[in-house]
Formats: sequence, C-alpha cells, structure tokens
Amino acid sequence: MKSQEGMIAAYHVLGDLALQETQTITIFRPRGNLPPGTYALYEFFCADRKCDCRRVLLRVCSQDAPGEVLATINFGWESVEFYTRWMHGDRESGEQIAGGCLDLPHLQSPYCDALFDIVQETALQDAAYVQRLARHYKMFKKAISRKR
Repeated sequence: MKSQEGMIAAYHVLGDLALQETQTITIFRPRGNLPPGTYALYEFFCADRKCDCRRVLLRVCSQDAPGEVLATINFGWESVEFYTRWMHGDRESGEQIAGGCLDLPHLQSPYCDALFDIVQETALQDAAYVQRLARHYKMFKKAISRKR
C-alpha cells in the first residue's frame, strides 16, 4: 500500500513488528453485504515530524485481497477535547476523530459501513489494541525523527 497525504504505512517504518502486530478480525457469517472472511487493519501514521495528531488511519483489507482497501477509518485515542483543540475548536470533528469515523476523503467500498461498525464494536473497544496503536505511533514518530 502506498503512502497518501503524508500518511505512511507503519510497516514501512516499523518493519516486521507492525506486520506481526497487525490486528485482524474474522467474520464467520455475512453481516449485511459483508461476506465472511478475515480482515486486516493496516496502520498508517502522519509522517509530519512537527505534527502530534495522535491518530491513525486504519485501512481495512480482506486477507484474500490485501491490496484492495475496503474501508479507511480515522481514529484517535486521545480525548474529544484534545482533538477539538487540534481541529482549531471544531468540536464535531474532535468527536468524530476521538470516536472513530470513516475517512471520507479516501475511497470507500460498499462494505465500508459494515466494516466500520465491526471495527468500532471490537478493535476500538479493546483497550490493549488502542494502547498498541498509541505505542506504534510513538515508535513511528521516534523512528521518522531519527531518519531526518
């Protein structure tokens, strides 16, 4: 997967660690129009060394077609107040980032709504996973600051 809009795949910077710790979700029965399968959540972080956005873009792909992005989810693990400040006082955007939202500037598939619901109900409710995202973010930012 290519970088886009200053976001770089965690595995390009963190290597095997990011790939080994990629979250997957397995769906055993159809959910709406989403077929059963295993879906990977690939992490993309902001490559701007001056930015401290503390968020991740999760690109959701089927393990059967890892190059095809089915949903792009914007998620921040900090408080609504943190993202409201980061968005220059825009509370609605702050709430969306802190709660997770489909990142609409990116193309979404017909499965995006079902995938978003599943990711929100499972992965984003898992404190250990959210902590892992924050840890990967810190490692990512530290690694890119050393490269320049």
